[in-house]
Amino acid sequence: STTPPSNAWDPVPIVRQIFQDIATDSAKDAPSSRFVTRMIPMQVTCYTSEEELTLASRLLFQHYLPKSTKTFGIALKRRLCHEQLTKEKIINLLAQQLIEVVPTCKVQLDNPEITIVVEICKTLCGMSIVPHCHETFGNFNLAVAREKANPEDSDNNDE
Repeated sequence: STTPPSNAWDPVPIVRQIFQDIATDSAKDAPSSRFVTRMIPMQVTCYTSEEELTLASRLLFQHYLPKSTKTFGIALKRRLCHEQLTKEKIINLLAQQLIEVVPTCKVQLDNPEITIVVEICKTLCGMSIVPHCHETFGNFNLAVAREKANPEDSDNNDE
């Protein structure tokens, strides 16, 4: 089986830190960009085919999934892609691969311990495992996170 290099960079902790910096009192001092509106961490990428998704998800789960995980959810977004791989088919494929790694893990849609984030655009797919995703990231939107941290700034912009 293929494994990521030992020096593989994990984007999830970095993106989490950026969102935490925005949420703190020093949010006005946190770096920002008008060109970057969403920051979605991707731990593995592949082409959008059943075979590639199977291989990439195995790699993702073997390398990044904590074996103590009890609950999971899948957040799937598809843009401009073929209907050959339906949303249900992708979710079932990922859930099956995850259950093979952690057989006792159960689906929980409300507040899962980990969320498998899947972004598909045309023929490319990116996936990551994000612990407590909804608590920190919301919809990975930096502008919304900044507005929540500094509501008085967004009120002044409306004038």
